[in-house]
Amino acid sequence: MPPLTLCSSKSTTLRTARRKDGSSAPDLLIQYPFVPSGGPAGVGDNYLLLTALGGGGAGSRLAVINGAPQWRGNYLAAGVTSITMDVNNLGASDLYLRLLFEDPMMGPPQNEAFTTNPVILSAGSGWTSITFLIAPGNLTAGTGSVNAALTNATLIRIFHSPAAGFPPPPVVARLGVDNISATAVPEPATMLLLGTGLAGVAARVRKRRQARQSEAD
Repeated sequence: MPPLTLCSSKSTTLRTARRKDGSSAPDLLIQYPFVPSGGPAGVGDNYLLLTALGGGGAGSRLAVINGAPQWRGNYLAAGVTSITMDVNNLGASDLYLRLLFEDPMMGPPQNEAFTTNPVILSAGSGWTSITFLIAPGNLTAGTGSVNAALTNATLIRIFHSPAAGFPPPPVVARLGVDNISATAVPEPATMLLLGTGLAGVAARVRKRRQARQSEAD
């Protein structure tokens, strides 16, 4: 399977639940396991399993943080308009999945933006490919402005929330995730990126587009 880019390695990722005061400091860091088989490609295809415990306190919400370098940078300059992933709702409750972009550096984020409309994933869904539209018109500002959050994104979260807001409510959930990728519109003449990771994303998109054009010829 392609490298899973939700986390910075093939072994762990981190989850954080907002504290009651609204700060972004993590209450609890959890190592999420990679299940060795049963991903979208079937036997032998591993995937990341995310869990939420429900109730109250740390670990009660499905809110997963990703600060991997390849997902930091200027999404507007890179022309990235959507993020696609394969997901599997292994729990008994429907999930309302959203993405959150924010820019914490040495303190709380000054700008946060989350997807306005959730992707609804039914309980027992099986593996499904979903797409989050992340152009400015598809996002709502939680703090600061949407454009600023996309211009200097240093953290991304995937979270469950029926209502458009963050932090999310508690839920008992088990969510399989795999094959995360970004999609860019046709590249502008110049891309001024804050991180080399997004430049790599755009380059891979461009390479795939050129390959498809070659096949068509």
